[in-house]
Amino acid sequence: MEIVTIGVIALVLAFSANHLRAGAAGHLKIAKNYFDKTIPPEVLKDASKSQRSDGAGGVATQAKHSATGESKEGEPGHMDHEFQDITFDEVATLFGGVKADENFVLFVDARNDDAFRAGRIPGAVQCDRYNLEAQIQPVLARADTAGKIVVYCNGGDCEDSIYLCKEFLDFDLRYDKIYLFAGGWKEWTKNNMPFDKDE
Repeated sequence: MEIVTIGVIALVLAFSANHLRAGAAGHLKIAKNYFDKTIPPEVLKDASKSQRSDGAGGVATQAKHSATGESKEGEPGHMDHEFQDITFDEVATLFGGVKADENFVLFVDARNDDAFRAGRIPGAVQCDRYNLEAQIQPVLARADTAGKIVVYCNGGDCEDSIYLCKEFLDFDLRYDKIYLFAGGWKEWTKNNMPFDKDE
């Protein structure tokens, strides 16, 4: 009887604390499927569905990407998602523009602390989806002023960037500002791009 009573009290306290945190980072939505990577239809309806400018004179289309597809290097591709993909060439062009206006493009690294400290795209901010409560607020503050938000993780079959993009939608960031760099850190370093790291 004592165990049941303690269990009930613990549940009441947990749900009460969660309710008081409504709207804050770390607030759990009871009915939310945290493993769903699809974008709500109303978000896609409001977003530009046909084409987007890549900032380099080219055009990229929004599409659903296959997890079973092979990359040019034979590495497994990203899992299915409905976010706007951005290629390495597009990312490199945007990176060149960051120097002129730091707020134009926000690079968001979805990897953990060890990976972020070991190396990251210069100017990138960390937002590990497993440590969202501690890291999301500074990212959201900078994202409001960014023209584009480029999210990356390790690349290949890494899923962290996809899940983080979904979290961004839950925090009301505009879908048309979010770009997923599927090649991620592997493709960045493979092309001998500059990087920052902690000493």
